[in-house]
Amino acid sequence: MEAFREGADCLYIEPTVCIDCNKCRPECPVEAIYPDYEVPSIWRDWIAENVHKAKHFPVIIDVKVPLKKEGCINPEY
Repeated sequence: MEAFREGADCLYIEPTVCIDCNKCRPECPVEAIYPDYEVPSIWRDWIAENVHKAKHFPVIIDVKVPLKKEGCINPEY
């Protein structure tokens, strides 16, 4: 999964590396991964955010516990 990049408090998906297989969708603990054509309008700005920021962070190579509460963008999870 070379498309996944680890930011300080966010996972980014490098769209030029992603193969659009959608296998990551059911694995996301906060249901935050969508194909670009299904991103809810409230989250559409994140498409550009991923394009811009993903290339600046390293590829994730280790499995980690998902962020929860204050560290998560959606604190309900």
